[in-house]
Formats: sequence, C-alpha cells, structure tokens
Amino acid sequence: MTKLPGARPRRKLAALVLVDVLMKPQPRRRSRLALEVGVVLVAKVVALALIWYVWFADPVARHLEPERIGAVVYSSASAPAPTGSEHARP
Repeated sequence: MTKLPGARPRRKLAALVLVDVLMKPQPRRRSRLALEVGVVLVAKVVALALIWYVWFADPVARHLEPERIGAVVYSSASAPAPTGSEHARP
C-alpha cells in the first residue's frame, strides 16, 4: 500500500467531513409552535375586527337623528320615589 503525498487516513477525513457539516450554518426553519401561535394571533385579530364591525362600528341606527333620540330620552317620565312601606321589614 503506497501513500500518496497529502493523502489523509479515512478516519481523519471522515472526522473532518463531520466537523465541516456540523459547523456549516444550517438554514433556519420556523418551529411549528411559532407557526401555530402566529396563525392563532391572526385568527383572533380577524375575529376582533369582525366583532367590532358588526356590533360597535355604527352604534346608532342610521335612520335615527340625535335630536329625535334626545327628545325620547328627556321626555320620559321619571320613576316614582320609593316609599318606606314597600320594603320588607325584619
């Protein structure tokens, strides 16, 4: 068996290849947890936007004017004052 100049034994070559592979920067993959958290956050933002649009975007009906609402609210009869005899006694 003749040795060639600059030839390395197989074990050293395998070790160098392994070190080279381990030291090589790997492309970063997103973890499954980060993906799931992102999907849940996007779904919640969409749900909140939908809820706001349906129930809070226009709280007053379009056919009601502020003057008409004020007239109804301020023209209501006030509740009668409670008397002491209506309460239960111990």
